[in-house]
This record gives sequence, structure tokens and C-alpha cells, in this order.
Amino acid sequence: MSLALYMDENVARQITTGLRQRGVEVLTVQEDGLTSFPDPIVLDRATELQRLLFTQDQDFLAEASRLDTPRPISARILGSQTHHNLAELLQPG
Repeated sequence: MSLALYMDENVARQITTGLRQRGVEVLTVQEDGLTSFPDPIVLDRATELQRLLFTQDQDFLAEASRLDTPRPISARILGSQTHHNLAELLQPG
């Protein structure tokens, strides 16, 4: 099974492009027609698509409490906007 990401709209286009160049399957919120939708809807959509949600939005941490519910929730990848540069985020393993 390959890695499939659902990219939140706040992630830089260069990161999405770099991941795609490395063979990662990426669908962006914009491509899926959910630009400017609230965080819970984006998280639910990632879950529905069975994709990992990649975000750099600190507000998504508020969604962490939903992980305690019996409903299935997509796993999330939270990348810092300030502590990593593009090269660090795309660096292999």
C-alpha cells in the first residue's frame, strides 16, 4: 500500500510538488473543491478518502480531541511552518 496524502490548503505548493516528484500520491484540498472549508470538514474528507491529512495549520490541533471518539478519524501529519525549511520537509527518511 502506498502513502496517500490529503494536503490542507495552507501547505506550500512547493511541498506538494516535491512530494509528487518523489512518488507520493497527493490530493490537495483545492483540487478536491474544499478550499476555505472548516477544519472538521477537511478532516472528515481525509478520513472518507482514507488519506493522511498533511497540514501546517496549528488550529488543527483543536481537532485532536475528536480522536477520542469511536468514529474512525484520519491520521494527521502536522508540519511546522517555522522550524523546518522546504529541504528539511522533503528530505528522505
